[in-house]
Amino acid sequence: MARFLQDSLRQTDMIARFGGEEFIILLPDTQLASGGQVAEKLRQLIANRIFRAEGHAIRITASFGVAQLRLPQRMPSNYYAECDKALYQAKQKGRNRVEIATPA
Repeated sequence: MARFLQDSLRQTDMIARFGGEEFIILLPDTQLASGGQVAEKLRQLIANRIFRAEGHAIRITASFGVAQLRLPQRMPSNYYAECDKALYQAKQKGRNRVEIATPA
C-alpha cells in the first residue's frame, strides 16, 4: 500500500506505516486544505483500484484524518492526536472518507 500511495505523491512527500493498518503521510509546504485534497485523491485511487491477494481480486476503502503541522507552536506528538481524532471521526461517519482536523 505504501508503494502504491508513494507513486501518487510528490518526491518531497513521505509515507510511512505507523502500525497495523495506519500510515502517516507528510506533505511538506502544504496548507491544510491542500492536504485534504491530496487525501481525497488518494482515497479515490484506493477505492477505484482492484488489489490482488493470494489469487483473489479485492477492493478496499480508506479513511483519512488530516492535520497541519505548525511548528514551533506545538509539539509534533500533538499532530498525531489531531490526525487520529479526525480519522476516528471519518470512521464514525461511515468510513471511506476524509476528515480535516480542527486545530486546537
